[in-house]
Amino acid sequence: MRSPWTRRAATAAFRPVLSARLRVMAAVAALAALGIGAGGLRAASDGPVGATPGDGVAAVAGWRAGETDQLPLDLDRAAAESLAAGGVAEARRLGLPGVAAAASRALDRTIRLAIDTIELRDPDGHAAAVLYRDAASGRLRSAVRLAWTPDLDTPRLDAAAATRAAGRFLAAAGWAVPSTAPLVSWDDGMDAWRVRWPRRIAGVEAPSNGSVAWIHRAGQLKALAVTESPLAAAPAQRIAPEAALASVRGYMARVGLDRMAGLAIEAPVLRWAEANDFIDPGLPDAPALELRLAWVVHLSYLPPGWTERHEVELAVDAGSGALIGGTETA
Repeated sequence: MRSPWTRRAATAAFRPVLSARLRVMAAVAALAALGIGAGGLRAASDGPVGATPGDGVAAVAGWRAGETDQLPLDLDRAAAESLAAGGVAEARRLGLPGVAAAASRALDRTIRLAIDTIELRDPDGHAAAVLYRDAASGRLRSAVRLAWTPDLDTPRLDAAAATRAAGRFLAAAGWAVPSTAPLVSWDDGMDAWRVRWPRRIAGVEAPSNGSVAWIHRAGQLKALAVTESPLAAAPAQRIAPEAALASVRGYMARVGLDRMAGLAIEAPVLRWAEANDFIDPGLPDAPALELRLAWVVHLSYLPPGWTERHEVELAVDAGSGALIGGTETA
């Protein structure tokens, strides 16, 4: 079992379906900027998990560690041209640059969905923007502006104006603008306003889901993504928060966390969360596709030789009481 205080990547609130080129961009800009995490933006389906018939979903089970996450899928010329034309029209609605586009389709292993990638180019053939759509529903899941021009930086909007702009872009992408107030902050890594509406399901927050837009200083869209993971059935009966805390304390005793200096444990909070391999390293690296209702317990402590506190969150299934995963946030 991995040492519980080993640093590992925190679970991202978003995980984009990015091409290799955009993964590099995300590593440079978004890695520092996506307080959401190094994984970037993630696209997920509202409905049943899986690609359309014939997309090669069965091949997912045959993937081996180290192989690419993307399995290219056939896309005939007419379909590619239709997607490209639609991408240019959608880019116009979002104020993104690009006069020509090329489209491709791939099955993403981590989310088990067929994703259409539409790359837009400027008149000189340079990459200008990229759109990602769910191939089954046709809905836009994320978009990124690649081109930069001086007019993007002046004048700088205030937070209220950036929020209004984010709402307009979300609506232009075909998504309802949540009625709740978003979380707004200046993102130094992206050099843009970050406006995020966390997803709430039956009044309970799903931190890894939601809608987010990055708005350039002058109000143009820099990036946008929407994550709405499928849901596991809510438990017929919930365990009490005290029972969840008991499960966490049992785990801490088994791995020796109960002996850590300066240990502090917060009260359980009800959230929608994905199961992952934090507790059981034998599970797949990628978080589970479905959100499960869970009691989440935050704890912090000082590992041997550390001068800063280590932060951990553990998730307990709100129905069964089983530990289903966790994250290390520092």
